[in-house]
Amino acid sequence: MLKPLTVALAAVLAAQALRPSRTTTAPTMVITRPRATETADRTACSVVPPAAKNNIIPYTAPSKAWQPGERRREVDRQILHPYFRLGAIDDKTGERFLGGLKTLRRTLDDVMKTFVASEWSREHELRDASREFVASEWKREAALRASTQKFLERDDAAIAEAVASTQQFLERDDVAVAEAVAQVVCAAAIVPPLVLLAPLLVPMSVAHRKDVWNRATRQSRADHVAAFDAAVDAYRADQRDVVEALAAAEARRTRPARVGRVAVTMATSQEGAAVVAALVADGGAARPSEVVALVRDPASPKARALAALDDRVTVVAYDATDAASIRAGLEGCAAAYLCTTLNKASAGTWAMDWTGGAYELDQGRAFAEACADLDGLEQVIYGTAPVRKWPDEFVVEPPIHYAAKWEIEKMLEATGVALTALRKCPYHENFTKLTKSGAGPDGTWKPGNYQIKALTPPDFTYNMLDPKDIGPWAALAFAHRGVLASRSLSIASDCLSGAEMARDASECLGDGVKFSYAKQPRLIFEVLAFVEPTFVYISGLQRWNSDGGAYDLDRDGVEALKAIHRGTTWKEHLRKDGLDQFTATMADLLPKAIK
Repeated sequence: MLKPLTVALAAVLAAQALRPSRTTTAPTMVITRPRATETADRTACSVVPPAAKNNIIPYTAPSKAWQPGERRREVDRQILHPYFRLGAIDDKTGERFLGGLKTLRRTLDDVMKTFVASEWSREHELRDASREFVASEWKREAALRASTQKFLERDDAAIAEAVASTQQFLERDDVAVAEAVAQVVCAAAIVPPLVLLAPLLVPMSVAHRKDVWNRATRQSRADHVAAFDAAVDAYRADQRDVVEALAAAEARRTRPARVGRVAVTMATSQEGAAVVAALVADGGAARPSEVVALVRDPASPKARALAALDDRVTVVAYDATDAASIRAGLEGCAAAYLCTTLNKASAGTWAMDWTGGAYELDQGRAFAEACADLDGLEQVIYGTAPVRKWPDEFVVEPPIHYAAKWEIEKMLEATGVALTALRKCPYHENFTKLTKSGAGPDGTWKPGNYQIKALTPPDFTYNMLDPKDIGPWAALAFAHRGVLASRSLSIASDCLSGAEMARDASECLGDGVKFSYAKQPRLIFEVLAFVEPTFVYISGLQRWNSDGGAYDLDRDGVEALKAIHRGTTWKEHLRKDGLDQFTATMADLLPKAIK
C-alpha cells in the first residue's frame, strides 16, 4: 500500500521543483519574438471568441491540421504545466518533463498491477484459510453433537439409577425413622434412672473392671508362673557366675585398665555424668585415653562442668536420634556407653509426651545403625532395665520404658557388637519424691509421723541404688571387657521392702521421727495416665510389680555385688541427701485439681 503513495509523492515533489520561486520583486516578463509562421497564424486567428479569453488552454482554430499525437502533447503541456503558455520554460525542458510523466505513469501502472496481484493472492489465501476454519469448526460441531448425544443417552441411565437409589433411600429412611423413634423412647425411659443411679453405677463399673482384671491376671499368672520362676532362678544363677568371675578378675587387677578412647551418650544426664566422672577419677577401674562426652548443647553449664573434670574429656554436640551424628562421635572409639530415655527435656528437667516410647526407640535404632560395622568399636555398655522374666504370653503388659529398652537390646545384638547389658534398678530418690520434708532450717526433722509412699504392697522387695554408683560399675565393665562381653550385669546397693524402707528412715532422721509405708492407690495413677503421659509409665510400673513382678537380685546377690563395689545404701542416702530428696517434685506433674 505504501509504494504507490511514495511514487506519487515523488512526482509532486519533482513538479514543485520545476516551479519558479516567488519573490516580492516584480516579475520579469520574457518577451520572445514570434516566428514568421506564428505571426501568420496569429493574424489568421485574431478574432478570439469571448468565451475563450479566460481559458487556460488558448483557443486554436479548428482548421489546424494536427499530426498524430501532437494534439495530445499540446493538451498535456497546457493542462499539466500552464507555464508552457507563459514561456517560463522552453520546449526541451517541457519534453523531458513529459517524458518523466510517462515514466511515472508506467511506474504507477506497474505498482498498481503488483499491488492488485498481491492483494488478489492475499484474498485467495484468506479464502483458503476461511474454508479450512469452516471445515474444522464443522468437524468440531459434529464431535460436540455426538458427545452431547452420548451424554444425553448416559444421563437417561443416570437419572434412572438416581430414581432407583432415591427410592431405596426413602424405603430405608422409613426404617431409620422408626429406629430413631424407638431409640428416643428407650432413652427417655432409661436415661433418667441412670442419672439417678450414676453415683452407684460408676463405682460398681470400676469394681467390676477390677474384678475382671484380677481374675485374668490370676489365671495368667497361674498359667505362666512356672516359666517365671524358672526364668528368675536361671538368671540369678547366671548372675552369681558373672559376679564371681568379675570379682576374681577385679582381685587380679593391679592398676587401671587401659581402654582407649570411650564415648558416653547423654553425658549431662545423671547416668551419663556419673559414667564420665568415674572414667576420669583417680583410682578408677578403667583409664581411657580420652572420654568423648556426647551432649545436646556443649555450651550448657552441665556440659562445661564435664569439660572441667579432666583434660581427657572432650565435649561433642550430637543428636541422639541421628545415626550420622552418633557415628561421627563414635569414630576412633574402642568402647561406648549408651544411655536412652523417655524424657525429651534437657538434663535436670522432665518433659515426657505421648510419644516417649517411640522417642526412646528412635535413640536405640539410631545408635545401632551408627555402630554397625564401625571399625575399632569393641564393646558397647547399655544402661538398661531389669531382665524380662515373664513370658510374652503373660497378660500384664510391661512398663513402657522396660519394653523400649528390651527392644533396643535386640537392635544392638543384631549389629554383632559385643554388648554388655548393665541392668539398673530404681534410684533411692524415687521413694522420697512424694514425701514432704519435715526438716527445719537447720536440717533437723520435727518429731512426728511421716510416710514413705510407693506403688506396691509393703512386702514387695525392691532393688535400689544411687545413680552416682552407675559410673563405677560402668568403669568395671570397661576394665573387664572379656568377662562381661555379651553378658548382663544387674547392679544394686540395697534389697528392701517398703516396710523396711520406712523402718530405716525412722532410724536415720532423729528421735521422735517415725515413718510408715503407704501404698498409693492404683486407681489414682490409672486415671492420671489419661491426662499426663508421665503417669502412663508410672501406672505401668505399678501394674508390672504389683501383679507378680520381681527384680533381678535377691539379698544374697546384692551382698555379693558389695564385695566388688559397696555403693551408697538407703540409710546413707537419707543421712546425706535426705533434706534435698524429701521433696514434692512429683507433685509438679499433678493437675491443679489433684493438688
